[in-house]
Amino acid sequence: MISIVMPTLNEERNIEGAIQNVSTLKGDFELIVVDGGSTDKTVEIAGNHGTVIVSDKGRAKQMNAGARRAKGDILFFLHADCRLSPHALSEIERSLNGNKEIVGGAFKFHLDDDSLLFKLLAFFSDFRAGISKTFTGDFGLFVRRSAFDKIGGFNEIELMEDVDICRRLKKEGKLVQANAKIISSSRRFKKEGVLKTWTHMLVNRSLYSIGTSPTRLSKFYKEVR
Repeated sequence: MISIVMPTLNEERNIEGAIQNVSTLKGDFELIVVDGGSTDKTVEIAGNHGTVIVSDKGRAKQMNAGARRAKGDILFFLHADCRLSPHALSEIERSLNGNKEIVGGAFKFHLDDDSLLFKLLAFFSDFRAGISKTFTGDFGLFVRRSAFDKIGGFNEIELMEDVDICRRLKKEGKLVQANAKIISSSRRFKKEGVLKTWTHMLVNRSLYSIGTSPTRLSKFYKEVR
């Protein structure tokens, strides 16, 4: 079984659509919504559809809390503003089955805006991830439960928890991209500006790679809802 863990914080605009999208997925799965203290109707809306737990705020803390509650032998961490095709879970299983060296992976990245600029942004993001096999959360990270437990789950840092766990997983085995796409929200690019957002992401990743602490980086990171 695949356990889908969805961290949320003030996602009342997206959560119902996210849950409806998950309901179209084919296969054996459970959905666990982990809320980090929403002040809007996120918990109320999600609670009408299934399992909701509350944890301390912080995406890494929330995803670890969801993993502790999960029953599946595959963990799939899905953002509330991302959407999947119905066969996504079968592609996860196909990616992992038959090769124990593969410990996890993510999807092919697309944005929810079909304009040329956003297609280019998605292309270069996907190209980078395909080469480095380092995926950010909006790629839809999935991992074998055994590998996740072995490395101790997510390090509960304020930012870059996705990059960090990919680095540690690659020491245990291979990460791959499943043959399916995930469609991520372009809301951050549209609200803060494409160039500014893209530059900020690159700078953050570069600074983290040379040892800048996630705590320091998080001071310049704004939540977008």
